Amino acid sequence: MPTFIGDIRKELSSDLVKSIEKVVDQNASKHDEYYILVRSDWANRNEIKTTLMLMKEQPPAMIGTLCVYVNNKKGIVEFLSALPDDIPTDHIEMSEEGNKAVFDSAKNNNSPIIYN
Repeated sequence: MPTFIGDIRKELSSDLVKSIEKVVDQNASKHDEYYILVRSDWANRNEIKTTLMLMKEQPPAMIGTLCVYVNNKKGIVEFLSALPDDIPTDHIEMSEEGNKAVFDSAKNNNSPIIYN
């Protein structure tokens, strides 16, 4: 049976939702309000690596990221932004500058990487 792009996309989104739910559950008693910044990139030709970072303040909307707002007191989990890379390219052609800026921003704000 052939695999279609829609099937792959559905599985990836399902895995991402499970990862976000896990992070929310793990932090339910630790933090009242926070943001989860999600960034995916190629680990190699056959593997995508997704990193979820907990942030105290809302990060700016950045291409290639997804941002989720969590308020544990109110029981809110809300997707704020989802800005995919605008042009799909092979990972070898992609610049690391954007990825580095995202992680430097998190590092400078003492935001721990909680899922990698």
